[in-house]
Parts: sequence; structure tokens; C-alpha cells
Amino acid sequence: MLIGHRGTRAAAPENTIEAFAWAAIHGADAIELDVRMSADGVLVALYDDGVGRTTDHPEDAPLAELTLAELEGLDAALALLSQDARVAVQGRGESARYSCPEFTIGWNDPDGWEAALFDHYQAMVTAICAKLQRGLTHAEPDDSLGGSTYAFDLWQGHPLQEEVLGLPSRLRATAVDLRGRVDDYNRAHDAGGAPRIQVTTYVGQSTRREGESDDD
Repeated sequence: MLIGHRGTRAAAPENTIEAFAWAAIHGADAIELDVRMSADGVLVALYDDGVGRTTDHPEDAPLAELTLAELEGLDAALALLSQDARVAVQGRGESARYSCPEFTIGWNDPDGWEAALFDHYQAMVTAICAKLQRGLTHAEPDDSLGGSTYAFDLWQGHPLQEEVLGLPSRLRATAVDLRGRVDDYNRAHDAGGAPRIQVTTYVGQSTRREGESDDD
């Protein structure tokens, strides 16, 4: 018999629904869990007397002294990520700040839109700030830093409509091909002592049809 000890602790925070579900999906015949009672008489799945090891609570407070509402405010996932060194923690309690060197979202993941929004904003603001720090107040045709804005005045059925609307698609295809060639070269060659250059390029486009406002 295969028993999921507190669920599947390697895949999700122990004694959570996610850990139990993971164990069941991957063939567990039974699940072992630990149950304790909160200060207001609610049964809670927890192994330890205190909540410090398995949550982001700033102190190892006894579970029996915390109400269900207080327990629901704790984050077991962040505690697990911190224990595995996948997330770095600075500070404790409400002042805690979490960071990680890498964050990957799969293709077509619904969370990708939120991440892309921050990526685009960061790329645009960083380019503006870098240019200002260097005292640059105008663009040159061969600039490698900064951005350019082009507006196209079209109408429905314009002979160049599809070419203009397809501009981001062509730029993406060019960027994907170029990044692939850069990655291939980097895997085959070592930079040695040469200073590294981090380049971030942002491609964006908007359309507004006659009668639409910025609030639509």
C-alpha cells in the first residue's frame, strides 16, 4: 500500500489540499494527516504544535492560540518556497519581502498577461531612465537605447492596413529568431572576461477605431 505522508510534501506544502490531491493523482492508496484544534475550536491539519516551520508567521506561535481567521492569513506556500531556497526572504511578518532570481510562466498560462504587463512597463521605464541618466534628450537613427513611436492614419480597407497591423507579428518573429541564434552561440562559446550586456527590447502596438475612446 502506498500512503501519502502529509500528502506529497515534495510537491506542495504538507497537510494541505494541494498536497493531498497531488498524492491521490499520483497513485496513493491512502493519505496520512495530522489534526489539531485552533483557539476557536476549529480542526486544522498541522503536524507541529506551532506554525513557524510551515507558514510565514514571524514567530513559532502555538496553533492552539490562533483563531481560524488568523490561520487563514498565513501562507504555507511561501514558507515551503523559502525552505527550499527557491524564494529569498528579507524581514519578518508584515515587513517581510520575498524575491527570486527566476520566474517562469508557461506558454498560454492565464497568469502570463499579468506578468507581461509588468515586463512591458519595466522595459519602457528602464529605457527612459537609462536615457535620461546619460543626458540624452533626443533620438538618433542608429540609437541602441531608447524607443520610437510611430502613428499610422488608416481607414477600413486601406491597402496598407494589414501590413501596418501585422507589424508587431513581424517584429516578434524577427526577435524570436535573433534570440534563438544568440542562445545557440552562447551555448557554444564562453564570454571569458568580457563585460556582459543585458539588452531588453519591448514591442507594443495599440489601435483605436473611429468613435472609440480611451475608456472603451
